[in-house]
Amino acid sequence: MLDYKKLYATLLGRADDALQYMVYDINDPKRIIETAEMLRAAIREAEEEYLQAAEDEG
Repeated sequence: MLDYKKLYATLLGRADDALQYMVYDINDPKRIIETAEMLRAAIREAEEEYLQAAEDEG
């Protein structure tokens, strides 16, 4: 069974980590690109976890 609370908390935590990383030096273009990559990875991992749980249930 998919644990939505865990999935939400994990995704929210990863997004917060990425934003904190960006804020450390917001004037560094490389840091902004890395932040975007961190956010994309968090979304991708959440999606994979969701799909895997749905497949396991189905």
